[in-house]
Amino acid sequence: MKKITLIAISLIFLGCNSDNKNKTHEIENPLKKEYYKTGELKTEGEFYNDSLKNGWFKMYFKNGIIAHESNWKQGKQIGEEKTYYENGQIKRYRLYDHLSQLRLIMKYDSLGNFEEKQGRLLASTFLNFDYDSVKVARDVIFDFIIASPPNCSTKVIVLVNELNTTKKRENNNEVFIPVSKTFAKYTTIFKELGKYQIITKVQITDTIKKQKLIDIDTTFINVVN
Repeated sequence: MKKITLIAISLIFLGCNSDNKNKTHEIENPLKKEYYKTGELKTEGEFYNDSLKNGWFKMYFKNGIIAHESNWKQGKQIGEEKTYYENGQIKRYRLYDHLSQLRLIMKYDSLGNFEEKQGRLLASTFLNFDYDSVKVARDVIFDFIIASPPNCSTKVIVLVNELNTTKKRENNNEVFIPVSKTFAKYTTIFKELGKYQIITKVQITDTIKKQKLIDIDTTFINVVN
């Protein structure tokens, strides 16, 4: 397993001068904007070294309604991507993991109703150490990329079980963790030696059709001296 440091991305919202009809490009480092020939905003986003997408990126229809939005880290897609119909309804939701691999596709009709799902709701789990063993009494941090599509509520539950024991442990319980823009973090400390099972359950509920989607992931950790 790899060390991953999540970088919080600050959203920057800047106004567009509607009087500037002749410009097709505008750069305000790190924000770059592109305009239609008729003056309407076409794309805007954050860039690294003026060339690589690095942060949020958006595309617009000529009528000003957002057509596409995605998240990037130095030229690679990370987290969620949303594509919309021209009426503003969600058309497609995609989720990328920490390594920019596509893990989830969700499709919707033109009224925003969920139609089809392909892939995992939990795109990836990364820990703050390199191997399957961790020293006792050390902080263990789980960084998740989790689906958080429009018109849905997302709930994440982490269950920690100690294996090969008959004793009931204090940390053998469920923990609900919040999700912020597809990113979630869970931190715990293993105070005793042993092998532990960490079960992560993701539940998404469609607020329109009340349909539930569930994904479960399991990780094993050895706690050593």
